[in-house]
Amino acid sequence: MTKLIAALVLATALAAAGSAAAAPPAITTTTLHLGPFVDTDTCPFPITTTVDQTRTTTTFDNGDVKRHVDLTVVQTANGHTAVETDNWNVFIDHTNPTAWTLTGRFGQIFLDGRLIYLQSGLIGFDPLTGALSDPHPGPNGTYPDTCTILGP
Repeated sequence: MTKLIAALVLATALAAAGSAAAAPPAITTTTLHLGPFVDTDTCPFPITTTVDQTRTTTTFDNGDVKRHVDLTVVQTANGHTAVETDNWNVFIDHTNPTAWTLTGRFGQIFLDGRLIYLQSGLIGFDPLTGALSDPHPGPNGTYPDTCTILGP
């Protein structure tokens, strides 16, 4: 009987230790909606713009952070519509919080329904300097000029 009680106490202790080690991560979600607003500064013609962003941040028990971002920007001018749809993940290791790793689609732009720009993959980011590093730049590495694509 004593061995049975000792085994039950040990099993209960191990179960409690296992559940304590697996604390659930903290998850927060924020959304941003801007617009529509008219931009009269970027180009010599007005651009109507709408921005929608959703960011979900997961903070793990050890301090690591994962952020997932969905971003949609719609710009219209001169009978043209440019739609940028991006989604990416940001990984921040608690041991080196200034070396972020980003994976996903950082730029996908459709002009009047036709894909004109795409950038995806893996990049690094330093939040202190704003420096991006892309170990494998894609073939469409030049972001399109807004005034050119939406021009008359």
